Amino acid sequence: MRSLFSHGTIQTSLAKAKAISGLVDKIINKAKKYPKTNTLKFIPKLGTRTSGYTSITKLGTRLGDQTMMVKMSLIGAEELRSKDDRPLAEKPVEKKIEKKKTK
Repeated sequence: MRSLFSHGTIQTSLAKAKAISGLVDKIINKAKKYPKTNTLKFIPKLGTRTSGYTSITKLGTRLGDQTMMVKMSLIGAEELRSKDDRPLAEKPVEKKIEKKKTK
């Protein structure tokens, strides 16, 4: 759940996604009641919604054990994520080429 709140979207198995979706709803509902202490930026985007804060998209089965993999994302967190807010694995690597000094 920590990765879901920090990144806005995660890739996990269908069983795990179904297991944490209810817990995510409870946490967001409590955070909406106490707006002074919440640190979730996407809560204003949720409006009057009382549940169903996550969306699950099926990606297919994993090759090793044929487990159904899904992409689980928070509703309202998609608009807040900018292009530069990508994880390090997705950011392009800039290579520095140093010129050799000749005498």
